[in-house]
Amino acid sequence: MSKHCVLAQHGISIETNGNLQPCCQFRERSTDGHESYTFRQYPEWRIKMDSLAQSLDNGIEDPRCYHCWHDEELGYASLRTTSNDRYNSKNINEQNTDPWHVEFKLGNFCNLRCIMCSPHSSSSIWAEFTQNKESYGSVNIAWGQPDGDHKWWESQEFVEFCNNILPSARYLHFSGGEPFMVPGLAAILAKVPDPSTVDLLFVTNMTIIDDTVLSLIKSFNSISFAVSLEGHGKHNDYVRHGSDFSTIEKNLEKIKNIVKNRTWITINHTFQHTSIYALPALIDWCHQQNYSMHFSLYGGTEYMKINSVPPGAVDQFNQWIAQSKTIKPGIKSYIIQVLKNYQYDRELYIEYRHYTNMLDSIRGNSFSSTFLSE
Repeated sequence: MSKHCVLAQHGISIETNGNLQPCCQFRERSTDGHESYTFRQYPEWRIKMDSLAQSLDNGIEDPRCYHCWHDEELGYASLRTTSNDRYNSKNINEQNTDPWHVEFKLGNFCNLRCIMCSPHSSSSIWAEFTQNKESYGSVNIAWGQPDGDHKWWESQEFVEFCNNILPSARYLHFSGGEPFMVPGLAAILAKVPDPSTVDLLFVTNMTIIDDTVLSLIKSFNSISFAVSLEGHGKHNDYVRHGSDFSTIEKNLEKIKNIVKNRTWITINHTFQHTSIYALPALIDWCHQQNYSMHFSLYGGTEYMKINSVPPGAVDQFNQWIAQSKTIKPGIKSYIIQVLKNYQYDRELYIEYRHYTNMLDSIRGNSFSSTFLSE
């Protein structure tokens, strides 16, 4: 059966270091013999993606697309299926490979230090790490300098690249880092030849709003905000350190008031250890605000995943799921499928607490008082 993916043929994701991928979930690994290409090498990269698109059309599940295969196995809408649906609703020329879906990860500039993140996506974490290498070393974390030129969007080559790809783009996706921190965002939006034909998506922590950008996006066909939240109130402020939930709520209201009728807001959540404690309040809040939710499964260090959560907490979470009146059927089904793979590992729990205790000593936080005192 075909595994056709429109993004393999018409997608570009420019990573924080300027490298190219077909989408934000694609995982290119040099250890598997794959080469990396920057936007300066677009023609060579395009040849590789043509080969990927053909393989997917022939039903071959490329391991670099494992995020989508995993979501689809759980019965969840994947980036592949949602992009194919979106593509089919528009008049796109199948006979070429002109970019239709373009994602810009505008460097690693970010004002938050999320506990599941790294310097690759957060300049603030890199700054904290360089000032606290001994503390990080105590839990065996020794990051190297983030690779690439994190101001690639200021180069003349990138200006020319945008001039070539933006005329065919119908869906622009901005993430990071935090896209609203980067001055280059407004310049890219201003280059779009006909904004009325283009849909926008911003993946943002919603702690910063740029009024110049808000003014520019009013002329686009539709505007979506995927707001990354790991909990409600103090739960989110702990996991996404540097965040202030009250500021997020104010900014959400500002967006809804300024960009009316054509704005969609979705809450993105990364399913991880703290989700077991934080999801009930977040799901209740999303229900009250009428926000839809989208989940992604954390794919990094093992102790950050749910197998490090003690059984008692998982039992309480399961009871809440069974009794909740606010959880939507699709979300409930997804969570139940994820929990089927739960298997407690005490060693992972010990590693996780060492990690959070280390962060707490630097940041003046307390995992226990945030998640275990309720």
